[in-house]
Amino acid sequence: MATSSRSFGLASGILSLCLLALAGCHEKNTSTSSNSTDKDQAKLAKSEAKMETLRHEADAAISDFRATDPSLDTFLQNAAGYAVFPNVGKGGFIVGGAHGKGLVYEKGRVTGEADLTQASVGFLAGGQTFRELIVFGTPQALDNFRNGQMSLGADINAVALKTGAAASTQFKNGLAVFTKPTGGAMFEASVAGQKFSYKPM
Repeated sequence: MATSSRSFGLASGILSLCLLALAGCHEKNTSTSSNSTDKDQAKLAKSEAKMETLRHEADAAISDFRATDPSLDTFLQNAAGYAVFPNVGKGGFIVGGAHGKGLVYEKGRVTGEADLTQASVGFLAGGQTFRELIVFGTPQALDNFRNGQMSLGADINAVALKTGAAASTQFKNGLAVFTKPTGGAMFEASVAGQKFSYKPM
């Protein structure tokens, strides 16, 4: 009888230890899951904040373009869509490059975001920053951009935006590119070699 009692007590003790271990694993898994969820939410909030900032910057850039050249309104209304890069940074010495983030619009509505990259070889005296507007004259040109099949060659010249510029601008290969410095002296922004990646909203 004593042996049975001891065996029962031993079994109860082992069962209690197992239950405690299981409880500890559950708490650890719950804690790990909670931490992962918190990190995901923080990452999502940061991403949304960046997108909201980009939207404000793009809206400000479009307003600036339209204020500089009122004839741009008609140009945009007749286009299949356009991409706005509110702040393209370019600079360096001997070897430089450019980068910018922007939004793509179709019928006045944001449909995606885009990255602009440009590698350039040559002398660049310090940094240059400018706004860039790429207008797609045909649905095919817009599709090429969205599919990552578009880059700007040496045959595409950027139009330095000023009053009346859009009214006298013609599409080339379905594209028209406008630029405007964000500050400092006026300069001719070269867009040759620019490449783009697109991500739908």
